[in-house]
Amino acid sequence: MSLTVTTANSTPSPAAQAVTPQTVRDQAAATGNPQSDSALAVTVPVITIDQTGTNWNLFGLPPNQEFAFNTGTIRITLRQEVFIANDLSSCARGVWAVHENLHVRDNAAILTRMPAEIAADPSLQAIFRDKQRFPRGDFALIQQAAENMIGDIFRRLTGNAARGHDTRREYSRVNQEIIRTCPGPHFHTVERGENLSLLSEFYYGTQRHYMKLYDHNRAVIGSNPNLIRPGQKLEIPRIP
Repeated sequence: MSLTVTTANSTPSPAAQAVTPQTVRDQAAATGNPQSDSALAVTVPVITIDQTGTNWNLFGLPPNQEFAFNTGTIRITLRQEVFIANDLSSCARGVWAVHENLHVRDNAAILTRMPAEIAADPSLQAIFRDKQRFPRGDFALIQQAAENMIGDIFRRLTGNAARGHDTRREYSRVNQEIIRTCPGPHFHTVERGENLSLLSEFYYGTQRHYMKLYDHNRAVIGSNPNLIRPGQKLEIPRIP
Protein backbone atom coordinates (compact mmCIF):
# COMPACT_ATOMS: atom_id res chain seq x y z
CA MET A 1 0.00 0.00 0.00
CA SER A 2 1.19 3.48 -0.81
CA LEU A 3 -0.52 5.13 2.15
CA THR A 4 0.65 5.39 5.75
CA VAL A 5 -1.63 4.51 8.67
CA THR A 6 -1.04 6.28 11.98
CA THR A 7 -2.85 5.71 15.28
CA ALA A 8 -3.62 7.71 18.40
CA ASN A 9 -5.25 6.70 21.68
CA SER A 10 -7.25 9.64 23.04
CA THR A 11 -8.29 7.82 26.25
CA PRO A 12 -5.41 5.66 27.51
CA SER A 13 -6.98 5.55 31.00
CA PRO A 14 -10.71 6.29 30.67
CA ALA A 15 -12.57 7.15 33.86
CA ALA A 16 -15.45 4.82 34.66
CA GLN A 17 -18.93 6.33 34.37
CA ALA A 18 -21.68 5.21 36.76
CA VAL A 19 -24.87 4.51 34.76
CA THR A 20 -28.03 2.48 35.22
CA PRO A 21 -27.69 -1.31 35.12
CA GLN A 22 -29.93 -1.39 32.04
CA THR A 23 -27.59 1.01 30.25
CA VAL A 24 -24.69 -1.32 31.02
CA ARG A 25 -26.62 -4.31 29.66
CA ASP A 26 -27.65 -2.42 26.52
CA GLN A 27 -24.10 -1.29 25.84
CA ALA A 28 -22.78 -4.80 26.52
CA ALA A 29 -25.29 -6.29 24.08
CA ALA A 30 -24.31 -3.72 21.44
CA THR A 31 -20.66 -4.76 21.73
CA GLY A 32 -21.55 -8.44 21.34
CA ASN A 33 -20.87 -9.41 24.94
CA PRO A 34 -22.16 -13.00 25.37
CA GLN A 35 -22.79 -12.26 29.07
CA SER A 36 -24.66 -9.01 28.46
CA ASP A 37 -27.68 -10.05 30.56
CA SER A 38 -25.48 -10.31 33.66
CA ALA A 39 -22.97 -7.57 32.83
CA LEU A 40 -22.41 -4.95 35.52
CA ALA A 41 -19.65 -3.14 33.63
CA VAL A 42 -18.67 -2.71 30.01
CA THR A 43 -15.95 -1.03 27.95
CA VAL A 44 -16.99 0.48 24.63
CA PRO A 45 -14.17 1.18 22.13
CA VAL A 46 -14.84 3.52 19.20
CA ILE A 47 -12.43 4.51 16.45
CA THR A 48 -12.50 7.62 14.28
CA ILE A 49 -11.00 7.17 10.81
CA ASP A 50 -9.64 10.36 9.24
CA GLN A 51 -8.88 10.10 5.53
CA THR A 52 -8.41 13.82 4.91
CA GLY A 53 -4.64 13.31 4.83
CA THR A 54 -4.80 11.07 1.78
CA ASN A 55 -3.72 12.21 -1.67
CA TRP A 56 -4.90 11.01 -5.07
CA ASN A 57 -4.25 11.52 -8.75
CA LEU A 58 -6.83 12.24 -11.43
CA PHE A 59 -6.67 10.64 -14.86
CA GLY A 60 -8.49 11.46 -18.08
CA LEU A 61 -11.14 14.03 -18.76
CA PRO A 62 -14.80 14.32 -17.70
CA PRO A 63 -17.18 12.56 -17.94
CA ASN A 64 -14.93 9.49 -17.82
CA GLN A 65 -12.38 10.85 -15.39
CA GLU A 66 -10.81 8.39 -12.93
CA PHE A 67 -8.85 8.74 -9.70
CA ALA A 68 -6.30 6.66 -7.80
CA PHE A 69 -5.02 7.02 -4.26
CA ASN A 70 -1.36 7.91 -4.27
CA THR A 71 0.27 8.90 -0.98
CA GLY A 72 -0.68 10.43 2.34
CA THR A 73 -1.92 9.29 5.73
CA ILE A 74 -4.97 7.64 7.22
CA ARG A 75 -5.24 8.52 10.90
CA ILE A 76 -7.13 6.25 13.32
CA THR A 77 -8.01 7.58 16.76
CA LEU A 78 -9.30 5.36 19.55
CA ARG A 79 -11.70 6.59 22.22
CA GLN A 80 -12.87 4.29 25.01
CA GLU A 81 -15.70 4.62 27.51
CA VAL A 82 -16.12 2.47 30.61
CA PHE A 83 -19.60 2.11 32.12
CA ILE A 84 -20.30 0.54 35.53
CA ALA A 85 -23.71 -0.04 37.14
CA ASN A 86 -24.59 2.76 39.54
CA ASP A 87 -26.31 0.46 42.04
CA LEU A 88 -22.99 -1.10 43.05
CA SER A 89 -21.01 0.04 46.06
CA SER A 90 -17.85 2.06 45.45
CA CYS A 91 -15.84 -1.00 46.48
CA ALA A 92 -17.64 -3.23 43.98
CA ARG A 93 -17.21 -0.63 41.23
CA GLY A 94 -13.49 -0.67 41.97
CA VAL A 95 -13.33 -4.44 41.51
CA TRP A 96 -15.20 -4.21 38.22
CA ALA A 97 -12.92 -1.39 37.10
CA VAL A 98 -9.94 -3.73 37.41
CA HIS A 99 -11.70 -6.20 35.14
CA GLU A 100 -12.57 -3.50 32.61
CA ASN A 101 -8.93 -2.39 32.51
CA LEU A 102 -8.23 -5.72 30.82
CA HIS A 103 -10.45 -4.57 27.95
CA VAL A 104 -8.91 -1.10 27.91
CA ARG A 105 -5.42 -2.57 27.54
CA ASP A 106 -6.52 -5.07 24.90
CA ASN A 107 -8.17 -2.37 22.80
CA ALA A 108 -5.09 -0.13 23.01
CA ALA A 109 -2.88 -3.04 21.92
CA ILE A 110 -5.20 -3.81 19.00
CA LEU A 111 -5.00 -0.17 17.91
CA THR A 112 -1.23 -0.52 17.48
CA ARG A 113 -1.82 -3.57 15.28
CA MET A 114 -4.20 -1.78 12.94
CA PRO A 115 -1.58 -0.49 10.41
CA ALA A 116 -0.33 -4.04 9.82
CA GLU A 117 -3.87 -5.45 9.72
CA ILE A 118 -4.94 -2.85 7.15
CA ALA A 119 -1.85 -3.44 5.03
CA ALA A 120 -2.56 -7.18 5.00
CA ASP A 121 -6.25 -6.96 4.15
CA PRO A 122 -6.85 -7.95 0.48
CA SER A 123 -9.95 -5.76 0.08
CA LEU A 124 -8.14 -2.67 1.35
CA GLN A 125 -5.09 -3.49 -0.74
CA ALA A 126 -7.39 -3.47 -3.77
CA ILE A 127 -8.39 0.12 -2.93
CA PHE A 128 -5.08 1.62 -1.85
CA ARG A 129 -2.45 -0.15 -3.93
CA ASP A 130 -0.53 1.99 -6.38
CA LYS A 131 -2.32 3.06 -9.55
CA GLN A 132 -5.61 1.34 -8.75
CA ARG A 133 -8.15 3.51 -10.60
CA PHE A 134 -11.82 4.16 -9.87
CA PRO A 135 -14.49 6.34 -11.52
CA ARG A 136 -14.25 9.91 -10.26
CA GLY A 137 -17.92 9.87 -9.30
CA ASP A 138 -17.32 6.97 -6.90
CA PHE A 139 -14.84 8.86 -4.73
CA ALA A 140 -17.12 9.24 -1.68
CA LEU A 141 -18.37 5.68 -2.10
CA ILE A 142 -14.83 4.26 -2.15
CA GLN A 143 -13.79 6.27 0.90
CA GLN A 144 -16.85 5.06 2.80
CA ALA A 145 -16.14 1.47 1.78
CA ALA A 146 -12.59 1.77 3.08
CA GLU A 147 -13.81 3.23 6.37
CA ASN A 148 -16.33 0.40 6.76
CA MET A 149 -13.63 -2.21 6.11
CA ILE A 150 -11.26 -0.66 8.64
CA GLY A 151 -14.06 -0.48 11.21
CA ASP A 152 -14.95 -4.12 10.57
CA ILE A 153 -11.34 -5.19 11.20
CA PHE A 154 -11.24 -3.28 14.49
CA ARG A 155 -14.59 -4.62 15.69
CA ARG A 156 -13.60 -8.17 14.82
CA LEU A 157 -10.33 -7.95 16.74
CA THR A 158 -11.76 -6.18 19.78
CA GLY A 159 -14.78 -8.49 19.82
CA ASN A 160 -12.59 -11.58 19.81
CA ALA A 161 -10.43 -10.16 22.60
CA ALA A 162 -13.45 -9.14 24.70
CA ARG A 163 -15.03 -12.58 24.50
CA GLY A 164 -11.92 -13.99 26.14
CA HIS A 165 -12.61 -11.87 29.24
CA ASP A 166 -16.41 -11.70 29.24
CA THR A 167 -17.07 -15.28 30.28
CA ARG A 168 -19.37 -16.59 32.98
CA ARG A 169 -16.33 -17.99 34.76
CA GLU A 170 -14.66 -14.57 34.84
CA TYR A 171 -17.86 -12.84 35.95
CA SER A 172 -18.16 -15.44 38.70
CA ARG A 173 -14.59 -14.70 39.80
CA VAL A 174 -15.25 -10.95 39.92
CA ASN A 175 -18.43 -11.38 41.95
CA GLN A 176 -16.76 -13.78 44.36
CA GLU A 177 -14.02 -11.21 44.93
CA ILE A 178 -16.63 -8.53 45.61
CA ILE A 179 -18.44 -10.68 48.16
CA ARG A 180 -15.15 -11.61 49.79
CA THR A 181 -13.63 -8.12 50.00
CA CYS A 182 -16.39 -5.50 49.83
CA PRO A 183 -18.51 -4.56 52.89
CA GLY A 184 -22.23 -4.06 52.71
CA PRO A 185 -24.97 -6.04 50.98
CA HIS A 186 -24.62 -7.50 47.51
CA PHE A 187 -27.70 -8.18 45.38
CA HIS A 188 -28.57 -10.30 42.36
CA THR A 189 -31.59 -9.85 40.10
CA VAL A 190 -32.84 -13.25 38.99
CA GLU A 191 -32.72 -14.00 35.27
CA ARG A 192 -34.72 -16.56 33.35
CA GLY A 193 -33.39 -20.11 33.74
CA GLU A 194 -31.56 -19.52 37.03
CA ASN A 195 -31.94 -21.47 40.24
CA LEU A 196 -30.37 -21.27 43.68
CA SER A 197 -27.85 -24.03 42.95
CA LEU A 198 -26.54 -22.15 39.93
CA LEU A 199 -26.38 -18.91 41.90
CA SER A 200 -24.54 -20.64 44.73
CA GLU A 201 -21.95 -21.94 42.28
CA PHE A 202 -21.67 -18.52 40.60
CA TYR A 203 -21.17 -16.53 43.81
CA TYR A 204 -19.41 -19.07 46.04
CA GLY A 205 -17.78 -21.51 43.64
CA THR A 206 -19.90 -24.42 44.88
CA GLN A 207 -23.55 -25.43 44.75
CA ARG A 208 -23.70 -26.58 48.34
CA HIS A 209 -24.66 -23.16 49.74
CA TYR A 210 -27.98 -22.96 47.88
CA MET A 211 -29.98 -23.42 51.11
CA LYS A 212 -28.10 -20.57 52.76
CA LEU A 213 -29.17 -18.41 49.85
CA TYR A 214 -32.73 -19.60 50.34
CA ASP A 215 -32.77 -19.04 54.09
CA HIS A 216 -31.40 -15.51 53.63
CA ASN A 217 -34.04 -14.68 50.99
CA ARG A 218 -37.01 -16.78 52.17
CA ALA A 219 -39.25 -13.70 52.43
CA VAL A 220 -38.65 -12.88 48.76
CA ILE A 221 -38.61 -16.42 47.32
CA GLY A 222 -41.53 -17.92 49.24
CA SER A 223 -42.04 -21.46 50.48
CA ASN A 224 -40.39 -23.29 47.56
CA PRO A 225 -36.58 -23.06 47.38
CA ASN A 226 -36.68 -24.67 43.93
CA LEU A 227 -38.69 -21.83 42.44
CA ILE A 228 -37.17 -18.40 41.94
CA ARG A 229 -38.65 -15.97 39.45
CA PRO A 230 -37.05 -13.57 36.96
CA GLY A 231 -36.91 -10.08 38.39
CA GLN A 232 -36.66 -11.12 42.04
CA LYS A 233 -33.89 -9.25 43.84
CA LEU A 234 -31.94 -11.56 46.11
CA GLU A 235 -29.33 -10.56 48.64
CA ILE A 236 -26.11 -12.59 48.39
CA PRO A 237 -24.80 -13.03 51.94
CA ARG A 238 -21.17 -13.37 52.86
CA ILE A 239 -20.45 -16.92 53.97
CA PRO A 240 -17.54 -17.45 56.42
